[in-house]
Amino acid sequence: MLSTLDALVLLHLKEQGYEAAAEAMQKALGNQVDTAAASGDSSRPSLLRYLTRRGGERRGHDYAIISEWARGTLAEYKVELCRVLYPLFAFCYLDIVASGERDCAASFFETFHGDHSLVHREELNQLRQVTAPEQERQNEYVTRLRSRRYEVEMSAFSRTLLLHFMHEHDLLLLLDTVNRHLKIKLPTLQPDPVAAEAEDSTPFGLSAPRSAANVLWDQLDESEVSAHNSAAVGWGPLAAVLGKHKTLASALGGRAAAG
Repeated sequence: MLSTLDALVLLHLKEQGYEAAAEAMQKALGNQVDTAAASGDSSRPSLLRYLTRRGGERRGHDYAIISEWARGTLAEYKVELCRVLYPLFAFCYLDIVASGERDCAASFFETFHGDHSLVHREELNQLRQVTAPEQERQNEYVTRLRSRRYEVEMSAFSRTLLLHFMHEHDLLLLLDTVNRHLKIKLPTLQPDPVAAEAEDSTPFGLSAPRSAANVLWDQLDESEVSAHNSAAVGWGPLAAVLGKHKTLASALGGRAAAG
């Protein structure tokens, strides 16, 4: 007997209208998949929920979760984490449009575009004009957006928090969006202190002392940092810190112990 997972995937293909793919899969599996049984199976509730809910609805649901989380984090990380929200919004909207879910795309845009209207007003005006897949190629901004990875700069700590949250809450479509469309650059290990706070805590207008961890991060070889920045986001657990990164972890451990 074939697995419930096979049946769920086949059910998803049929519900989304991919008849040719569903037929090919059915033949490859020897017509042994019972999609009716899969739709009523509760052994994989999380997977079933993701496969059977329409893509646009999933993206709206997941985006709302990560937006609320990013805006509610500690101030030390909030600024950096919120940097990913606009590109996630833009690519989620375009993916919904590309799927042909026109009403869902309009609802998504109206629900969340206000969060970005102060900083990205012009970009939003361009996105609003794209309501059908064929219109993407006629829109210069969208064509440019699709042609390259959107660069977001944040510390290594913030990136770890972001990916851990996505994994923990099964935000699979957003993880896929990050992996396909974003390039996260890691100039520092920890978030830079807010300038005002640094001035308040440092006499005579001197720069606030940098942490030992951030100094060590800057001492990494440039090629290592470049390789880290360009690495694709993995779907599994985050990779362990190796080599020089162990020194960073040790420095951070000493700082935590002192606190």
